[in-house]
Amino acid sequence: MVGQTPKYSSSGRKTLLFARHGESEANVEKVIGGDYPLTEKGKKTAEDIFNHVKDRKITKIICSDLKRGKETAEIVSRLFANNVQVEIWPELNEFFSLELAEKAGDDLKREGPIQFNFDQIQDEKLEGVRA
Repeated sequence: MVGQTPKYSSSGRKTLLFARHGESEANVEKVIGGDYPLTEKGKKTAEDIFNHVKDRKITKIICSDLKRGKETAEIVSRLFANNVQVEIWPELNEFFSLELAEKAGDDLKREGPIQFNFDQIQDEKLEGVRA
């Protein structure tokens, strides 16, 4: 979320607020990755996020294009009287690993440590995610 700096700041800079999406069905199923929607608890978390920032002048909400991110952003946006603009940035998506996607955490524990070469990932390099 992007908001104005507090009144005591005269710098004219923007303040970035970061919030994690609410609980998704993947979290409940203990699955890694995938494009899952929010649970009811996740939707409540989005409302809690709004309650935490409602007194700030939020000018934009930026989210990934994954269901859980979009749903969280849309809920927060809707709760603002002026429906804050939501911008979807696919660049914010987590990297996709076919080896790990949609595997349950318990399955991964049973299989033991895996070797994963992050250099082979084409879509997400350290240089691309460094702030």
